Amino acid sequence: MKRKASTTSSLMVAVLVVVLVALAFMAYSYRYELSALDLKLNELSLKIDELNSHSASKTDLASLASSVEKLNESLARVNMANARIASKIMELNRSIAEQMKLMAFPASVVDASGRIVVMNTRPERIVSLLPSCTETIFAVGAGPQVVGVDDQSNYPPELTELTHSGRISIIGSGWYPSIERILALRPDLVFGVSSVPSHSTVKAILARYGVPVALLPDKTVEDVLTSMYITGRLTGHTVRASEVAAKIRAELSNVAARVAEEKRTRVAMIVWASPIWVAGNDTWVSGLLGLAGGINAFSNVKGWSTVDPEALIKAKPDVIIYTAGNCSSLMPVLHGALGKAAMSVPAIASDRVYCVLGEYRDAMIRPGPRIALAAKLLSMLLHPGAYGLKSSSLPSEVSQKTLELKVVAKP
Repeated sequence: MKRKASTTSSLMVAVLVVVLVALAFMAYSYRYELSALDLKLNELSLKIDELNSHSASKTDLASLASSVEKLNESLARVNMANARIASKIMELNRSIAEQMKLMAFPASVVDASGRIVVMNTRPERIVSLLPSCTETIFAVGAGPQVVGVDDQSNYPPELTELTHSGRISIIGSGWYPSIERILALRPDLVFGVSSVPSHSTVKAILARYGVPVALLPDKTVEDVLTSMYITGRLTGHTVRASEVAAKIRAELSNVAARVAEEKRTRVAMIVWASPIWVAGNDTWVSGLLGLAGGINAFSNVKGWSTVDPEALIKAKPDVIIYTAGNCSSLMPVLHGALGKAAMSVPAIASDRVYCVLGEYRDAMIRPGPRIALAAKLLSMLLHPGAYGLKSSSLPSEVSQKTLELKVVAKP
């Protein structure tokens, strides 16, 4: 049995209907005023007949002319109001039609592979290949349609109970998912990302079984927002997806505005310690660093790539952010590889190496709906002064327990 359309979409249409009812009431009110004007017109007609049968004075005629002028003014106001109401009703009717069209199926989008993905009906059995996809699916309101996720998906919080209870199955590693487990779930739609090579392979394999796979774009911050729209359209939650994307965009703008006047900070984002992997210039993380008031120290590196430890000396980052563990696992690697030269790296010398853990870490490495939180955290680490803090007061190991992302007035 088909499930109902998204609650948000239904509410949107309901609100538009209520507005139409209100406008109809206004139109009724103006019709009442027209009736009153009609009565006034009849009175004036009788007055004219009376004046025609008697000799009219200048005072009588002036009074009559004034009454007719007022009647013309009232009629003009009513006509203008009726025209505005008619225009508003037409506009709202168009909006309702557009909303209904966005909720309708078949739905088609062009995914990150450049291919068209078509859903003839609303998908009821969705599989996610990566945590960022899972978070996006749930954020747009399609969580109840999910039947399978990868073994690293752990957000939103209710997902843990859903997987433990067996209501949502685990399909294996996000990088190397089990085709057999996916097919066993009889999915009608699978979500992956363009940056993971194996997902393109999964797309090709599942196509043989008639299972559509949508690869979400994830190279830029704008891609992350686009992925919201794609997910919402294919799952039947377009309105909710638009709302989520708009909220994220507004939060990102607030972060950018807070650090707009700060001096740019050179930052190296290290996502693995041995060998050292960094976020280069063709990644959404690099865009997020720029938005948070930073300069990617490895902008000369393309994509996610390995670099020699000595590259840190040349890159001269003022801040190092590590997202693959605590500092006790990173610092021995850096000091062991660089020896005394490690202190020539500004971030190490000034003790501005931050290891991000827990939910903060997940938000910072997943191109999903929590990128606004990641942007705020980055801006705080790069520009603590913009938040009334000092770099010396920031913890080296950053988590929800050690650093609160409070919204405070800019100093």
